[in-house]
Order: sequence, then structure tokens, then C-alpha cells
Amino acid sequence: MPHALIERKEAMNLAKTVTLPQIGRLGLLRSRLDGAFLRCLIAGGLNTGGAQVIRLAGNLILTRILFPEAFGLMAIVSVFLVGLEMFSDVGVGASIVHRKAEPSPAFLRTAWTLQAIRGTGLWLIACALAWPLARIYGKPELAAVLPVASFTLVLMGFKSTAVHLVSRHLRHGPLTAIDLSTAVFGLAVSIGLAAKHPSVWALVTGGLAAAVANLAASWTLPGQIRHRFCWDRESAGELIRFGRWILLATIFAFIATNGDRLLLGKFLTLEQLGIYTVAFFFSQSVNLFVSGLATRVLFPVLSRSGSSTDFHRYRRLLLGGSLLPLAVFLIAGPWLIEFLYDDRYLPAGGLLQILSFGAAAAVLRVLSEPLLLARGDSRSRMILSLCEAGLLLSGLAIGGALFGLPGFLAGYVAGQFLTLIPTRLLLRKAGVEPTHDSAAFIGMVGLFGLLGWILHGTPTIAL
Repeated sequence: MPHALIERKEAMNLAKTVTLPQIGRLGLLRSRLDGAFLRCLIAGGLNTGGAQVIRLAGNLILTRILFPEAFGLMAIVSVFLVGLEMFSDVGVGASIVHRKAEPSPAFLRTAWTLQAIRGTGLWLIACALAWPLARIYGKPELAAVLPVASFTLVLMGFKSTAVHLVSRHLRHGPLTAIDLSTAVFGLAVSIGLAAKHPSVWALVTGGLAAAVANLAASWTLPGQIRHRFCWDRESAGELIRFGRWILLATIFAFIATNGDRLLLGKFLTLEQLGIYTVAFFFSQSVNLFVSGLATRVLFPVLSRSGSSTDFHRYRRLLLGGSLLPLAVFLIAGPWLIEFLYDDRYLPAGGLLQILSFGAAAAVLRVLSEPLLLARGDSRSRMILSLCEAGLLLSGLAIGGALFGLPGFLAGYVAGQFLTLIPTRLLLRKAGVEPTHDSAAFIGMVGLFGLLGWILHGTPTIAL
């Protein structure tokens, strides 16, 4: 069959699998929050929320098998793996989701080629950095652990672009099943290995097993084409034009999100960093949950609608949902840690209360980013990430230099709240007028913090 006919046939099959008019039939472009959006929200919530539950279950089991030092070492590895990914994110997935016209096979093949090259290149960079990082941090184990753990970047680079297509068309059911089942598989591998050989290698191997399973499962999703290495100049230009600001935005976002552990990893022992990581895991789970829904549901919906009314409605719903876990962490954080962990991790209770204030501010910012991207303004998203990184690192550095760990934590919270100023300005520039939702949300968080102080006194932050 001639090559042109093959391309035309694949494009027709792709259109049959995921069609844009389906979104209109579901009513996602209307101004009311209908059943279709709720179904997408539930599916996205199951994905991101289920992932957090699996992470928590694994954390509870593995902390009883492994020593805190293993989690401290893996925290450093995870930070650098995330950093490598974010430092090279050219927005392939966001470009596929945001694109107004249905992506052609040539566009998808070019996106897949770019994604595969990027993943392999990141792994080579991680291998080159392993020994220097081991020297810098004084942790010889890093020289062996980082190259092996970073091979997940290669595996993720070869995932099918159907992952982004189902997100574009809000067909989250199959993606949710794949993500959760592969996460459970990876956790089972980690627990099995940790029971026999309790070391950081159990965590590394579990991550690799989950990545292999996720890669294989991505090729079972609807919307498949025959992927092969391809470089269509027009498609590549479109991907790079949209993704260039996303690249800078993710670099700054990485610095802001992981700056605390990068700095603490240099000055704390692995045991202390492991305790801090437990508290950070809980506080960050709120942001990860909201960010997951914003990326999987809110961004695709607003890419079709762009309505400020829809933005405020959906944002209000997600803000309300995030109040429940924040209330638990701020009011009952010490009790939660005492109930779930042994005495070695008790200091994480007070840390969790403090970090949750910063998490609340981050939720407000995270829910603003999808609107900027949905309107094609990736430059404003980059500016917001730059402001976040600058304010947060300044707060961490100044607070830590003046008052040690207490000042470090205070600087973290202050930096997160100061980021709301450029967030408000950029939304106003985009034509979105502020509402009273943010003030009400912050007021409720303050009330939860007051109740936590009455019940537990001033949070204990000594490690």
C-alpha cells in the first residue's frame, strides 16, 4: 500500500477512536458543570487520589522494613530524576492536548521521536552526574543508585502518544486503570525485595518494574498509530514554539518544588532527611492531587472553552475538595504521624503542620496555571514559575541563614504565600477578575491552623 494511503488510513482510524465532536456532545463546552465533567473529574480523582493512597500504603509498609536512611537517599535520587525531567520538558504532552486541530500521524510520530530522544539523553546525563553528586553530598551509594534508577527516564520516553490523546479527549478510564495497576505492581516488587534484602535497591527495583509495566500498558490504549522515528519539520516547529516557554517554566518549577530538599540534603543526615521527607510527602500529596486534576481535567476542558466562568466554577470545586486533607494535616498532623509511624518519625508531626500552610498557598497557584496554558500563554506560565522559584528560594535562604531550621520552614511558607501576588497579577492580565474564593480558602486554612495550635501547642520542629 502506498505510504500516503497508509497515512490517510491511520488518520481516519485516529479520528474514529477519539473525536472532537464527542466533547461537544458531552456538554463540556457549556457553562454549567454537567454530568460529563463530573465523570471526568471522578476518573481523574481516582487516578491521582489512588496514586496517593498507594504511595501512602507503600510508605507505611516500607518504613517498617527499611531504615530512614534508605528513604533519605531515595529522596535525593528522586529530586534529581524529577529535575532532569523538568529541565528538559518541551511540553510534548501539553502540545498534543492543547492543539486545536486533531493531531496528524506525522505530528504524533514527531512528538514520540522527540520524547524518546529526550528520555535517552536524560539517562546519559544522569549517568555522567552520578559520581560528582556522590562526592558533593558525601553519599557514595549515589554513584551506583542514580544510573540504575534513572533508566526509568528511557522507558518513559518510549511510551505511546496515546497517553496524551486520551487525556486530550478526557477518556480517563483506561489511563486510570493502567496508572493504578502498574503502581501497585511496582509497590509489590519493592515490598517483596525489601522483605528479603532491606536496602535502597528494593525501592529502585520497584520503580523500574512499575516503569516497564506502564510502558507496555501504554501501547494498549485507544488511539494507537504505527510509531516510528520521524522528524516532520512543520510539526517539530509547532511543538518547539509552544514548548519553549514550558521548558523554562518547568525548570523554575523544579527549583521551587524541590529547593527545600536540595538545600536540606546538604546539611541534614540521611536519617533527618528521611523524617523530613515523611512530612513533606503528606503535605505535598494535596498539591499532587490538585495538580493532577488540573492537568488531566481542567486544562483539557479550558483548552476547548477558555471561559472565565467555567474556570471559576471548576476552581471553586477543587479548592473545596482540597480543604479536607488540609484540615486533617493542620489539626491532627501530630496524631496522624503518631498513629501511622513508629517513634523514630514523631518529629514529622510538627513539620507536617507547618508545611501544610505552604501547601495551601501552592494549591491556589497550581489551579491558576491551567487557564494560562489553555489560552496558549505559556510565557505567563513561565513568568509565574520564575517568580515562585525566586520568592521561595529567597525565603528559604534568608530564613535559614537567620534562624536555622525554624527560619527555613518559615521562609518556605512565606515564599509560597508571596507567590500569590504575581499569580493574581497574571490572571488579571489574562482578563480573569479575582473572586472572594481565595480569601475564603485562606481564612479556612487559618482557622484549621488555629485549632491545631490549640490542640497541640506550638509545633515541635526539632529533628
